Amino acid sequence: MCKTCWEEAGSHRVNWWEDKFRAAIQCCRDLYAVHGAGGHLHIVLDDSNFEDSHLDWCREQFADLTGYDRALHEAAYWTWRDLTEDERHGLMGYIDGCYGNYLEVWG
Repeated sequence: MCKTCWEEAGSHRVNWWEDKFRAAIQCCRDLYAVHGAGGHLHIVLDDSNFEDSHLDWCREQFADLTGYDRALHEAAYWTWRDLTEDERHGLMGYIDGCYGNYLEVWG
């Protein structure tokens, strides 16, 4: 997410050290270790489409996944789905360095 998009979305900030945010970050790290472009969550994690409907559409695409790959996607989905849209913007703003330090998540 670029800083301008983060600002246009309301410049939300999160306390990234809280468990729910650290879990979302770790799930992304795990997913990106296997899929360099966010896998089936690409439109959310790489393109910043944080609406519930986008997350839910991505989850419908998991039907072809099995085993570890399915588990990675499900874990990432649920950690991000449990955040509010503002929290998603805030967390991605933090990850992408819109405030605080840039966080190496994507590898």
